[in-house]
Amino acid sequence: MLNEIIEKLYTIEHIPSHPAIKKKIDTALTMINLKTMEGIDELAELISYDPSLSIELLKIANSNSYGFRKKISSIKHALQILDTDLIHLIINQHPSLPGLAMYDARVNEEFIKLLKHSIEVHEIIRIIVERLLEKNIIEETIVGEMLSAAVIHDIGFYFVLAYFPEYYFNIIHNIKNIEKPMVKPDSNKLPDHSIIGSILCEYWNLPSFIKTSITFHHIPWAADIEERGNTIGTDILYVGDCISDSYYTLYHNENDIYTINENIIMRQNLLKIMESLGLDITLIPDIKNRSDKRIDDIYRKFGFSSPAS
Repeated sequence: MLNEIIEKLYTIEHIPSHPAIKKKIDTALTMINLKTMEGIDELAELISYDPSLSIELLKIANSNSYGFRKKISSIKHALQILDTDLIHLIINQHPSLPGLAMYDARVNEEFIKLLKHSIEVHEIIRIIVERLLEKNIIEETIVGEMLSAAVIHDIGFYFVLAYFPEYYFNIIHNIKNIEKPMVKPDSNKLPDHSIIGSILCEYWNLPSFIKTSITFHHIPWAADIEERGNTIGTDILYVGDCISDSYYTLYHNENDIYTINENIIMRQNLLKIMESLGLDITLIPDIKNRSDKRIDDIYRKFGFSSPAS
């Protein structure tokens, strides 16, 4: 099984989307005026909630076929520079879960859990980035790539769930609570989801900022050694990941942000990273309150139950 998964990782062409999101994106695509590009913002926003199609667009925009001088790191930028006919082709041909033979109710339920987490982290990081911009701690240029990293940070989980669901449920789902992130792959066992994401980013030629953020999003302190201080994206992603409600559903089987107070090590790490960003840990309730309503609206748009459900 390990060899089969590794082989798939290096030959994969797509990671399927969830049909609820894909349907909304397909509809938005039909509303775009190809001459004026009116409607492109709505399309970019919808795609930004779909990790699978987000990484697909970035993969194609950064492929050697186009040879852009700078890496394309945001969904909106990718839509702006790619030919409209190509955009239609990419979206129309992108697969969704029912197209896979092993699709079943368990995969759908788990896929939605992962999507909720990705959306929550995306919106929480949107709030964090706004604060950091106000304080001149980051530049506007990294906002797009930061939000891209936020939505695709767990793409390794999506890959295993979509193509090897039994492995996911029998192994990964049972060990997520004790998973120990690896900085480098081990040839004797499947790399954790962060390394799988990193491999996909490398294989698909994504910007180094996104790759680094994904690789170290559970262990940002390791990025200091590996990346020589180029860690602000990793730090921001770590904070957003930790204060997401669904982080506790996925990793701790709890749904209370304040369980951070009960995990001394996590609290210490989070406090240290937030301080390095010029943020106080007391901001967490405000960040959550500001993001929760928007997250609830997004869930309803796609027909998902709200965080409070």
